[in-house]
Amino acid sequence: MKTNALIKALEKLGDESKYKEHGELFLKECHVHFEIVEAVPQDAPRWAKDGKHGIKYSVLLAKIKEGNTLTEFEKYRPSSPFFGEAIRFDYWGSLHDKELKETNPYKFKKPRAYDVLTGLEAWHQDTFEDWCFSYGYDEDSREAYATYKECKALGQKLAKVFTSEELEVLSYIN
Repeated sequence: MKTNALIKALEKLGDESKYKEHGELFLKECHVHFEIVEAVPQDAPRWAKDGKHGIKYSVLLAKIKEGNTLTEFEKYRPSSPFFGEAIRFDYWGSLHDKELKETNPYKFKKPRAYDVLTGLEAWHQDTFEDWCFSYGYDEDSREAYATYKECKALGQKLAKVFTSEELEVLSYIN
C-alpha cells in the first residue's frame, strides 16, 4: 500500500480509541510480523535510577517477504524463509502494568503492537541537541548521550525493516 493510501486507511479508522487497530493495520500493510515476549532476565534499564521500571520484553519485527502469507507455525520461526530483514530490541512496559500483573494478573495484558510502535518515535531525531530538547535530557550528560546513541542505533535497525515512507507513516500514528 502506498504511503498516502495507508495514511487514509488509518484516518478512516477514526480517533485514538482505535489505537489497537492502528498498530495492526500499519504492520499488516507494511508486511511486518510483530512478536513480543517477556524477557529473561528481568534486568533494569540504565535510566531506572530508582530501580522502578516496568516489565522488560523482547520485541521482534520481521519483514514478511513479498507474496508470502504466514501460517501460525511460521509466525513463531523468525528464521523462516518467509521472513526478510528482522530486528529484536528491548522494550519496557509501564510501571502501572507491572504492578497490575503482580496484584491482579487476570486484568493484566502485555503491550500491543501500537504501544511499542508509538515508543519508536524517539528514534527519529536528527541531532543530539534536538533529541535532548524533545525528551528533556541534559545536553551536558554523558548518560543522555549514551541513551541517544542507543536510540540512533535502533533507528538504523528500523530502517532495515521499514522503508523511509513507512517510517514517515509510523510517525503519523504516534
